[in-house]
Amino acid sequence: MTILVETLRPLFAPGVMSARARNSTSFHSLLCDSKIGFFVNHGSGWWDLDFGEKDRLAGYLAYDSNRMGGVAFQSFETARVGMKDRLRVPWALIQAYYAAYYAGHAVLCIFGRNSKQLDSSVVSYLNRIFKAQANPPPQLAAGLHLIAADVGGTRITLSPLPAGKSHQRFWELFHSEIRRVSNDVLRLNAPQQDTQDTSVKLAALLSSMEGPQQHKGWLSQVRNEVQYKHERDVWWFTKKTRDPNANALSGIMNTWRADPMDIELSSLPDELTRFIASCTFLVSLCRSVLEEVGKHGKFQPPALAFPSLRK
Repeated sequence: MTILVETLRPLFAPGVMSARARNSTSFHSLLCDSKIGFFVNHGSGWWDLDFGEKDRLAGYLAYDSNRMGGVAFQSFETARVGMKDRLRVPWALIQAYYAAYYAGHAVLCIFGRNSKQLDSSVVSYLNRIFKAQANPPPQLAAGLHLIAADVGGTRITLSPLPAGKSHQRFWELFHSEIRRVSNDVLRLNAPQQDTQDTSVKLAALLSSMEGPQQHKGWLSQVRNEVQYKHERDVWWFTKKTRDPNANALSGIMNTWRADPMDIELSSLPDELTRFIASCTFLVSLCRSVLEEVGKHGKFQPPALAFPSLRK
């Protein structure tokens, strides 16, 4: 097992390691299907939902990390195979992006964080619950919210994220949270070399993901350029009918089942290589943290049964 995730394990959300398969539950079920309910506390722009027991929150974190991890693996494996065909390179890049996006969600869940689009039905339900309690908080509005689990493992805090494009907001959140993890790991009671190497690697990931413009949504920007603007010279009608980097990109993508510490994130020759290396690292990191949960936790994440991981 990689030193990276072994070092990070103390920073996993408390509930993740204690989750059991029978308690696996979606976010909607966590809020709406339980007969136990939750206690609400609130402040300016945030709502605490205390479920009173770890199993329920652990079940949600396990469910979402596994769900997002599973679709990340399938999406990335499809992209990896597609990268070998020059006519499928554009869609391979797009699929690699979405795999990284899903993987990023799964990784944040492992650390007790996530972003959720709360629709009107969920918001209406929550506001009815809030109203029934003494001193009801201000009305919750539909939109993108940060979901943060507390260190005790029984409570989540909902707080609205700034308006804007959901992918951009997610990557801003991802950078903020991984930056926090990168700093927190240095304070762990662990071998200094391991904590330093882990912190440096996470910092290298964030730098790679920002691209040359140091833009936190750079991965999404590249995907948009390929998918909607038909740029980056990867479509057949552009000046490059063959992408000369396709074999190199495919080679990087082949490492997603390897130790993420071995994936190079600096001194890369061009932007597409940087893009693919970042996506590959994110998917590899997702796989590694789920394997760590499976090794030390109380359940084996079903996402790890993905065929390519059983070879």
